[in-house]
Amino acid sequence: MKNNSSQDLIDINKISLHKAKLEDMMDVFNLANDPEVRKNSFNQKQINLEDHKIWFKDKIRNNRDLLYIFKISQKFIGHVLLKNINNDFLISIYLLKEYRNKGFGKKILDLSIEKLKNINNINFLILAYVNKANIGSLKLFEKSDFIKKINKNIKYKDFILFEKKIIKEERSVVVYSNMIYKKIFKKNNKKFDFIFNKEDLNCENLKKLNPKYIFFVHWSYFIPDYIYNNYNCIIFHMTDLPFGRGGSPLQNLISRGIYKTKISAIKCDKDIDAGDIYLKKNLSLKNGNAYEIYLKSGRIIKKMIEEICKNNTIPKPQNGEVVTFKRREGKLSEIKNLDTIRKIYDQIRMLDCDGYPNAFLILDGFKYSFSNAKLKKNKILASVEINKL
Repeated sequence: MKNNSSQDLIDINKISLHKAKLEDMMDVFNLANDPEVRKNSFNQKQINLEDHKIWFKDKIRNNRDLLYIFKISQKFIGHVLLKNINNDFLISIYLLKEYRNKGFGKKILDLSIEKLKNINNINFLILAYVNKANIGSLKLFEKSDFIKKINKNIKYKDFILFEKKIIKEERSVVVYSNMIYKKIFKKNNKKFDFIFNKEDLNCENLKKLNPKYIFFVHWSYFIPDYIYNNYNCIIFHMTDLPFGRGGSPLQNLISRGIYKTKISAIKCDKDIDAGDIYLKKNLSLKNGNAYEIYLKSGRIIKKMIEEICKNNTIPKPQNGEVVTFKRREGKLSEIKNLDTIRKIYDQIRMLDCDGYPNAFLILDGFKYSFSNAKLKKNKILASVEINKL
């Protein structure tokens, strides 16, 4: 094998790939008919152009086999065929003569494997039949940690069968409908896939993603039983369960004067907030409006998710007296019956987010809506919007 020059190494890092297009047909045809390529192939006869056209058009149209074109600075250097065999892939690598035995084959093999990992959400095998006389290719697959397997195919008796198992990194799905959590999870896309549209939470999409867990951080919609029965679905609830099952946990806690709570990570079940507990973490509600508290809780939830994924946490049944909350109705946002500054302040801040009407007061035909409350000693500074009824 020739030594790589510095120019070769620079070129290797500039390799790009794309799925084969009609304009790539003749490049693939000419390389496939290269004498060295034909000598190392199953069928050593020259390929007829008309047969090639039929074959090529089939490969770029069907969605099972993959044909990738490799270029350097827009110059064709080779192609790879990945034939789908029951969701495993038989790989064939083709390189122009001037790029052989210079490390390009290894780079192309690595890029092809990475591409397959990106489009497959299950573990799979990569197989390769290599002609016993093709020393360069034999060395390539040996150095790439492929394992020699017993070749039982008499038709390919002059070929050595290589195999490598590709273990797909387990990923999880994070689901949220409140977009404030985008600020929390936006840098974690290497670990998680995200769903924030109701239409995307479906069996077809989840089958492609094949998640280890589905984490529901803040989801305003019903979770179908066919999802939580087939996947490990984990919900985060802002109470120390079983205390506080039900709706509007943040608002129900603050309206009761409860400023210390826990975030409970629970297994999704048919009964509301009744699933087994994976994990609990402390959360203070004493200061900040609802938006700020959701952000704070999101950062805690992110750490809880990472801990559950890392430790494969086993959930345990809930223990204690069950207390159920009701989701707050809009009429409860009025402040006229509150009798302390603290209660009015809490009412304003706990409703200062999307999903609830702001705290309000109706007086003499006008509606006063309050937000951005600050507690300064024994007074409240807040923004007010006034509308005539």
